[in-house]
Amino acid sequence: MTRERPKRDGRRPVWPGMIGGRYQPLTQAEIERIHATILDVMEQIGFADATASMVELVTAAGGWLDGEGRLRFPRALVEDVIARAPRSFVLPGQDPAHDLELGGGRVHMGTAGAAPFIVDFETGLHRPTTTADLYDIARLVDTLDNIHFYWRSVVAREMPTWDAIDLHTVYACMQGTTKHIASSFNNSTSVRTAVAMLDSLYRQQPSRKRTSARSTSENWASSVRVRATWRTSIASRTSPRCIRAQPSPARARTSSSADATDATAARASPKASTASS
Repeated sequence: MTRERPKRDGRRPVWPGMIGGRYQPLTQAEIERIHATILDVMEQIGFADATASMVELVTAAGGWLDGEGRLRFPRALVEDVIARAPRSFVLPGQDPAHDLELGGGRVHMGTAGAAPFIVDFETGLHRPTTTADLYDIARLVDTLDNIHFYWRSVVAREMPTWDAIDLHTVYACMQGTTKHIASSFNNSTSVRTAVAMLDSLYRQQPSRKRTSARSTSENWASSVRVRATWRTSIASRTSPRCIRAQPSPARARTSSSADATDATAARASPKASTASS
């Protein structure tokens, strides 16, 4: 395989939102058969171990819980929800330059996975992954035109607890790139604390207020209630001292020198951030 030369007119080989769908291994009849089978499974077999909130939501809309505790979805309910779902929408980025328009066959490329090991760039040895790896990969993603979002690709294995892994993963990702970030969580408490942490960062940077993790005053009040949990949980765990203090290239471009100095000092450790808040 040979590398494609840069386009003379300035176009890139891969760009956010390029139209896909050219590969079509199934006929339309086969697609419709699969769709019909899925509807049959949802209505006639259902799903086991549904959460209480999901049972309440679905039964209020016309579904039911059968005698074996399986949640059933009527065919009409599923088709109605699909018909009312938006065909496209814009997912606002931390930086407006990274807004992603989803739908309409548009394709966006990103990282993925949760690798527990990595080949060390300097030693060439196979070793467990760390928070520093998460951050370094995020910084790399931030500079690559052909990668449009960062889904955590390795695990912060040096962290002592699952909660610490969750929070340090989000912290490392958001420090390394202004592109969209995504992660997985082990429990709902980590999600609430991470949202409060994200809000705190974005609200300290006026240029990012439109993409705050919770944009309404009601949700902000909720995150304030979680802030105490964030203070104690972060302070009691190993701080992400392995993360370099310098901001990502994108943040360096969008901040004034004074703001960048203050923000870098505040973000160097969660303790400093909580003290300033």
